[in-house]
Order: sequence, then C-alpha cells, then structure tokens
Amino acid sequence: MVALASQLAAQAWASDQPHTVYFEPADDSAGPDHPRALLQHSAKQAIAYDQIPADAAIRRLYESDDLTAFIAAVLGKRVLYRSADPLDALEIAIFGDGDELGWHFDNSEFSVTVMYQQAEAGGHFDYRGDDPGIPLAAGRPWRGGSGDYSVAVDNDRFLLADT
Repeated sequence: MVALASQLAAQAWASDQPHTVYFEPADDSAGPDHPRALLQHSAKQAIAYDQIPADAAIRRLYESDDLTAFIAAVLGKRVLYRSADPLDALEIAIFGDGDELGWHFDNSEFSVTVMYQQAEAGGHFDYRGDDPGIPLAAGRPWRGGSGDYSVAVDNDRFLLADT
C-alpha cells in the first residue's frame, strides 16, 4: 500500500489551513482560551477515492461487505452505510516533513484509520477510543463471510485474531 501511495502521490491534492477543533470559524466570545477560539493547524496531501484504482487493496477493504459488517458488529450497530462521496469516501493521506493534522473533533460518528507506516521520527497518532457509549464486542467471536475473528480491546485499541 505504501508503493501505491507513492505511485499516486503526484495526483494528491494539498491542504494547508488553520481551523478550530470544531472546524468552525474562530469565536473568542467565550474567551481567548476556549477551544472555539483556539486555532489548530492542519497540512497534508490526500489521494481521493476516485483516484484509487478499483483493484487496490485499500479500496477492496473499504468496499468489503464483510469488513463493513465486522465494524458494525464491533460498534454494536445493526447496519452501517459506506459514504457515497466520490472524492472523500476513502482517502490516502500523505504527511510529509512539517505536515500535521491538528486536534479536532470528527464530524462523523466514527472513522477507521489504517496507518501504512510509522513516522521516521517525531510523529504519533493520538486518539480516544474508550467512549463508554459504544458497546464493544470484546472477546466475543465475530463470524464473517470470509473467516472467524475474535475482537479484544487493549489500551483503547481493537485487536483482531483469527480463531
């Protein structure tokens, strides 16, 4: 997948912008230290869904009914629907030297992030996955069309193991 991202990198669109944690215009009416007033910085390049070949592994994963059903089971949802956005349904984000994704609250209920490679230095991925409102399927086997998996939660990470 790293090789695919490298092949498609020249087609990536670049974004470099300030934003609040809510992706709204800055509003200091609640005070200059309030999250609505504090600007974050995000800079990256992204390869859009329509640029990712249909036979690419990451696209096949995204379009997999088995994986969608698995994620629904982990999240305790009856059904999930994939995005119909032809550009943003799936993207490969490329972070170079100095790029970053500023702290923010996602506008969607959840997202799935697949990290292709570790940063050579300095980079880390912070997230919060211990929402008590999400019933986890920890330790309970999930039976999918292409295999059986056990889901465990360790330090707020989902761990998959073939059963």
